Amino acid sequence: MRLRWWRRSRSRPRPGSSVPVPPPRPGDSVPSRHPGAVAVRGRPGGAVPAPRAEPVTVWTEAVQFTCDRDGFVLRNSRRTVTGSVEWVTYADLRWSAVDRMIFDTTPHDPVVALYACLSGGGRRHLADAGRLRKADWERLAAAIAASTGERVVLDLSTRDNPRSIRDS
Repeated sequence: MRLRWWRRSRSRPRPGSSVPVPPPRPGDSVPSRHPGAVAVRGRPGGAVPAPRAEPVTVWTEAVQFTCDRDGFVLRNSRRTVTGSVEWVTYADLRWSAVDRMIFDTTPHDPVVALYACLSGGGRRHLADAGRLRKADWERLAAAIAASTGERVVLDLSTRDNPRSIRDS
């Protein structure tokens, strides 16, 4: 007797594509760090603030990068004991706390990874360079530059040659 297991296919976006986020409905309470949440409130005199750029989300089945004008959120997928997948926030950084983002290695780990250099000193490991394809890194780098007004720029040339950071 042969047993066959089928996995139900779900219609979902392809890995590496942008994840559409539905806009909040009137009356919904939305957390301030919710991707796609844009609170527009009138100012005295009836002036309305300029519209904010939409957040950009680049993801695979294992990792999700969301970049908006406030900061950068990195979520990793984790399989629960029931077999479902949940997203766990690994890093939630405000742009005011980030000086630059670089690809580098450490003396103990030769894997090229993305690091955020923090304003208070030190750096924070975000993700290995192999987590996304080259085109996805390019989209993320463009989103970082647009979100920060080009104050923080992700140099993709160091992804292929990280030793040049320490050698210079």
